[in-house]
Amino acid sequence: MDLNLYIYNVYELLKSSYKNIDFRSVVCKTNHGWYQILSILRFSNKTKIQLEEKYKKLNLNQYETERFKIQHEILDISKWENKVFELYEEFNDDVETFEPDYFTGDEPSDEFFEEFESELLTSSRWGIFPQQEVNKNSLINFYYTIPDKNEHHKRFNNFLKPEILKLGEDSVYEVINRVMELDGYSSHNSLYFSVIFPIYIEITELNYVQKLITLKLKFHEIFENAHIIFRIYSNPNSDNNNLKGKEEVILSKSSKNARELNDGYYENSIEIDFDKYNCIPNFQMRVWWKEIPDIHIMDSQYGYEANEFLKPSEILEVQEDTSQKMVNMKYQDIIGLEIPLEIEYKEIADEINKTYKRGFFDCVYILVRKLLENLLIDCLREYYTMSKIEKFYNDDKGRFLTLGRLRENFNEMIKEKNFKASVGQIPQEIVDYLEIFKETGNSSAHSFFSINHQYIIENNKDKLEIVLGHLTKIYIKLKSQSNEEDN
Repeated sequence: MDLNLYIYNVYELLKSSYKNIDFRSVVCKTNHGWYQILSILRFSNKTKIQLEEKYKKLNLNQYETERFKIQHEILDISKWENKVFELYEEFNDDVETFEPDYFTGDEPSDEFFEEFESELLTSSRWGIFPQQEVNKNSLINFYYTIPDKNEHHKRFNNFLKPEILKLGEDSVYEVINRVMELDGYSSHNSLYFSVIFPIYIEITELNYVQKLITLKLKFHEIFENAHIIFRIYSNPNSDNNNLKGKEEVILSKSSKNARELNDGYYENSIEIDFDKYNCIPNFQMRVWWKEIPDIHIMDSQYGYEANEFLKPSEILEVQEDTSQKMVNMKYQDIIGLEIPLEIEYKEIADEINKTYKRGFFDCVYILVRKLLENLLIDCLREYYTMSKIEKFYNDDKGRFLTLGRLRENFNEMIKEKNFKASVGQIPQEIVDYLEIFKETGNSSAHSFFSINHQYIIENNKDKLEIVLGHLTKIYIKLKSQSNEEDN
């Protein structure tokens, strides 16, 4: 997608909304010195004190070992060019042909920017992004990817595994996701470094009361006169054929509904009367800013379940709470009905879909893990039988193994000759996809609820269904063979 959004232009447009750069880099020590795994240069509106406090909360130093550490520093925003060249130079010596002067002229260099891909990432779209910023804000992400991702990951993954296990972690990827505040970084990602520009327009207090949608938009003053476009539809998650109407609001710090905040921020109060559209509250909200005319700097869909789609007990819950928050849903269901799940698993799948429709995304993630763990346990138990109970159960601790351990044992199982002879060849991508649904936070409740579980589930729906399809077929095949042997 050619958006013609060069990194220099974006910096010039947005720099007045930032105070510092939050730079973090995960590195490991090899025989040839320290090697960069992943780095993120993130522009931020936080002060140095606030960023230092963030580093303390993340406790970055706790992960430092002899061959692994997280480098972090707070940079002045004007120093970003030097840091980009430094990051790029480690990977590609050809960067020496690009002079810093390219950044100081009226026009940026086409040669340098050909090395970058540019995507607009929002909480309702795809890609890897820092969850803490994107929970409330969209961002523009310039990133460099590595052509041979497998070689890159092999270079550090197995090398660091013993040290990571000593830290009490299942894998290096769990640590990387946590310290870099990412969702879904794993061995099938080719991301090498990222330069991230958050868009400081934030939706707050989105509610539906008596057919009236109310919300507040907090925005930095540079987005004065940005256009907020509401495209209203007749049914949740419907297509454009069911468009019912359009509303438009212009952000303005001089509006009668505007309120001045601190540090160049303002807040506009907005109302939309859904009674005149005679439809269920469902809309796509887009923010258009003339300074970046080719894209919408925010693009999100929101839907609300009408009473006719709810059970009687759920209707009572809705009536008891007259102020209902909107649910931003990308799909009607997370798990399709075409997957041939066994009866006991269908119940969990139904519960996942119902919970998703209510917007309880943390619960959806827990149930998805429960479903995957149970399927893995049953596959391992049917194949290894109780004679090798250690493959799925820790007898000393009296509990089943973690998803990470189950995944490792599953990977070993599908490579065994006897398994291939009885079940067949299983794509290695299934093992990689399971990595996505491993917990990226630590054991604390705060860490768990700081993860964007909605993003993980929605943006990996296709992978989840592929995994479930294969696990179900494996389980049914193994169970059938076991029954034949018993008979």
